[in-house]
Amino acid sequence: MMNPCAFNAGDIIEDFYTKDHYKVVEPDKHGMTTLCNLSTRKNEDWNAENNFRFKKLEGQLEIF
Repeated sequence: MMNPCAFNAGDIIEDFYTKDHYKVVEPDKHGMTTLCNLSTRKNEDWNAENNFRFKKLEGQLEIF
């Protein structure tokens, strides 16, 4: 598991606890990360360093 700031913009990641999928919009903006929830298509702000709960999904097509 990794914090959101460890990923690059455009990466598709999965929340370990909820299994929700996100696209990284902005990895680190003054301690916050902007993620697009792919279920709701809405941007969410997450603490960049305090959410050790994500993993990168590999082998996915870029469709957004």
